Amino acid sequence: SSSPSQSCTPSSSPTYPASAAKTMLMVDVKDEAAVEEVLRSIDLLPPPARSRLILGAVLDTLNAKLRKAKPRDVPLCSGFSDFFLIPLLHALGVLPLYPIDADAVLALGCCLLPRLVHSLHARNLCVLAFQPRPHWDTAEWYERCAQEGVDVVLSDHPLLLRSFLSSLSS
Repeated sequence: SSSPSQSCTPSSSPTYPASAAKTMLMVDVKDEAAVEEVLRSIDLLPPPARSRLILGAVLDTLNAKLRKAKPRDVPLCSGFSDFFLIPLLHALGVLPLYPIDADAVLALGCCLLPRLVHSLHARNLCVLAFQPRPHWDTAEWYERCAQEGVDVVLSDHPLLLRSFLSSLSS
């Protein structure tokens, strides 16, 4: 597996102060025809913008194409098969035996456990979390992510997330 880029390096005790929070952009490629165009567009971005980018694809075949051609400094998120397999393997106690060929792991928010986050961090993987239902995307969930050490929170409610981050620094 490759090492994560500096933009998504997991830390042993992440915090979410508003002054340090930065907006990340996850590019989720959904069509094989878009792979080359997405990669060309990434090449045009200046380094500060690239440091806020995470690349991924739900389809494992597209993820494999992205892995081969992506810029080294842009982290790649795990694909669909890992989405369900990683929490299952962790629950069974065999996750350390499973090779993860990505820089970041996308996890379903309701499946995240502190032990799973710790296990992924021990493998030098960045942990991203999202909620599949907008009404689950709440300040309480952001708090849980912060407590569990999640590196990146994907939200459909950016104003609510920013408000939560601001409340931490006050």
